[in-house]
Amino acid sequence: MENDLPFRGKIIVFGGDFRQVLPVVRNGTRVQMINASFIKSPIWRHVNILHLRENMRSRDDSAFASRLLAIGNGDEPTVSDHMIKLPNHMVIPSTDGVSIEILIDQVFPNLSQHVGEGNYMVERAIITPLNEDADKINDKVVEKILEEGITYHSIDCVP
Repeated sequence: MENDLPFRGKIIVFGGDFRQVLPVVRNGTRVQMINASFIKSPIWRHVNILHLRENMRSRDDSAFASRLLAIGNGDEPTVSDHMIKLPNHMVIPSTDGVSIEILIDQVFPNLSQHVGEGNYMVERAIITPLNEDADKINDKVVEKILEEGITYHSIDCVP
């Protein structure tokens, strides 16, 4: 790919709603976050936007769809520092590791009874912005799935 085209001429597909995926700017203001966003990048002028016609995730939940649009359009009331208040039914109080257990049980109810059911797993997700947190959550989910761990050893050479 010896050329000066963006991404060396390869087609790249970006997904998501750019209104909802602002970058994390530590202690940044709203303006700083927007200025660090993808649409302010020099490559933005090379992007061809294709619009989805139907929100598959919220197809059967009109309240969820309306709330997403209100947040994306900036119509949702803010509390402090341009933050929205989530409804109580969407919030799990933080109490160290206990809140993670509660979250896992909410997202994956009766997990041990559904081990091996592909649809059960792919219909659920816990999303976190930090890999470190994702690793902790994944470890706890795996602990709930496995009764007893098995260790497999390997060797790189024949003794």
